[in-house]
Amino acid sequence: METSAALQAFRRLILAVVVVGIAGIGAELVLLEHWESPLQWTPFIGMGTATLVIVAAGMRPTRRRILVLRAMMLALIVIGAVGMWLHWRSNALLELEMNPDAAGWPHFRRVLFGGTPLLAPGAVMHLGLIGLASTWRQL
Repeated sequence: METSAALQAFRRLILAVVVVGIAGIGAELVLLEHWESPLQWTPFIGMGTATLVIVAAGMRPTRRRILVLRAMMLALIVIGAVGMWLHWRSNALLELEMNPDAAGWPHFRRVLFGGTPLLAPGAVMHLGLIGLASTWRQL
């Protein structure tokens, strides 16, 4: 395991950025009341768990904790990807309900710019990628 003090400090800084990002996204989800269905709790659960894992790995980066951190960051990436798909599907279903004959580029554009922010879950993916990058060559 790499033990350079400067590298460890840099890794902790990167993980702090991830935690701040998680706090910001979490606050935004609360303001949007993103809890209408149990599925909408997924980002809260994932980001809360990720925060706990980050704190544990940052305080004492053992091999096991780093592996759990990597797994959790991969989970955030998956949660973000699924969220993007769910937002896409929600927008597409709404557009088809409003205009059953919708097709082609106009339909695609309305779905892309629909009421549910399609790229918002991508921020969760982004944080997962940054957190995963923080563990590069750590083991």
